[in-house]
Amino acid sequence: SVLPSDVSRYAVAVVAYALVLFAPGYVLGWALNPLGFRAENRSGRAALAVLLSVAVVPVTMYWLARFGPAWAVWAAYAAVWAAFPVTLV
Repeated sequence: SVLPSDVSRYAVAVVAYALVLFAPGYVLGWALNPLGFRAENRSGRAALAVLLSVAVVPVTMYWLARFGPAWAVWAAYAAVWAAFPVTLV
């Protein structure tokens, strides 16, 4: 059975996923327009955003953490979170 605490954890995971993986892929897709990202409908853009995020974000964040200053990863996420609402318009 599903407990109320499980449901709240699932909700937190969905929000965290959107902040950590979906938004960077969406911003990257909007900026680079791979595979006609901007011409796609919402579901197509969502699918491409997830694909781009899974392909690019882990490597990018690793390199930023490994070779950049300690705050570089958070600065990259802050830039993405600032640009994400702009790309939705």
